[in-house]
Amino acid sequence: SAGGTVSSGDGVELTIPEGALLSKTVVGVESLDAAELASHAVLGFTPLAAVRLDFAGATLNRAATLTLEAPQRHQ
Repeated sequence: SAGGTVSSGDGVELTIPEGALLSKTVVGVESLDAAELASHAVLGFTPLAAVRLDFAGATLNRAATLTLEAPQRHQ
């Protein structure tokens, strides 16, 4: 696969390098909302942000780069 970049409307960007996926794949990226963040909290940690990535069952064969903006209250 040629690789590419997937962006969400809220500043999340996933860059997938060439050859990371074996075939053309629909990739989804979305930020978790406050309720979802709270449900994934780990004792002693306060998550600032998290994302859900969907590779339609595919597995990356090379590392991808995930970029997201810090929430306003932490900039």
